[in-house]
Amino acid sequence: MQKLLTSAGVGASLLVLAGAAYADGYSAPRGYERPFSWTGVYIGLQGGAGWGTTEDSVNNVQGCIGAVCGPVIPITPGGFLRDSYTMNGFHGGGTIGANLQTGVVVVGLEADISGANISGTNECNFSFGSVLGIFSRCRTDLNAFGTVTGRLGLASGRTLVYGKAGLAWGNFDRDVSSAIVVLGPGGVPLFNGSRSETRTGFTVGAGIEHALGRNWSAKLEYDFMDFGSSNETLHAVFAPLPVVALNVGHSDLEQVHVVRLGINYKFGSDPGVPLK
Repeated sequence: MQKLLTSAGVGASLLVLAGAAYADGYSAPRGYERPFSWTGVYIGLQGGAGWGTTEDSVNNVQGCIGAVCGPVIPITPGGFLRDSYTMNGFHGGGTIGANLQTGVVVVGLEADISGANISGTNECNFSFGSVLGIFSRCRTDLNAFGTVTGRLGLASGRTLVYGKAGLAWGNFDRDVSSAIVVLGPGGVPLFNGSRSETRTGFTVGAGIEHALGRNWSAKLEYDFMDFGSSNETLHAVFAPLPVVALNVGHSDLEQVHVVRLGINYKFGSDPGVPLK
C-alpha cells in the first residue's frame, strides 16, 4: 500500500508541476528573440505503469539436515522443469540528465531511479512443485529499478522525438511456498523459501518531449528492460521440521516494460539574441 501511495504521490506532483510550468513563459525582452534550445542540465520527476514476465527453471536440488548437505542432484534434461507468469504494477521516481543540441540533432545522457511494486504471483507446480511438494506458489516483486542511458533525438522547435539505450538494474524479491493440498482447506505447509537480489541488464526505449516554457518540459516514454537469465540457489526450509531444508538451484529470467509520464526542469535560460 505504501508503494502505491508513493506512486500516486509522484503522479500528483507531476500534475502540479505541469501547471506551474506555464509561469515560466515564452516572452523575451523587447527587441530580442529567444530561439528555444534543448541544451542544458535538467532534473525531473517521472512515473507510470509497468508489466512483464518472469520465468523459472529448476536445474538441481540438494537435501540438507542442519549444516550437513548431501550431493547436488541435477535435473535432466536442463530446462525441463519450467514455469512462467506475468507481473504488473506501478512505479515512480526521479531523473537527471543533460542535452546538447546541434542544429536539429539532440544528444544526451540520462539516469533515473524508481521505486516500484511491479509484481506477480502464480502457481509454479511444474518447476518448484516438482521438487518441493504437490502444490507450489511463486511470487516475484520488482521493488526498485534504474537506468543509465544515452539519448539521441531530433528537435522540431519545442518538440523532441528521441530514442535511448543503455544499462538497467533492478532489485527483485522472490518467495516460494509449497503445501500438500489434500489435507485441510489451506493445505499443510511443506517448504518455504525467499531470496532478494539486484540484477543488471540492458534497456532500449523511445519517447516524445515537449517544452512547456523556457525551462520546463513534459515527456511520454516507453522503455523495455531485459535482465537476462541468472542462476540462483533458493534455500527452502521444511516447515514441520526447520532443521530439514532443500537447496534448489534454478535459473530465472525477467523482462519488464514500463510507460512513463514525466516533467523536467532545465537549468539556465538563453538571454536571447537581438532581432534583425
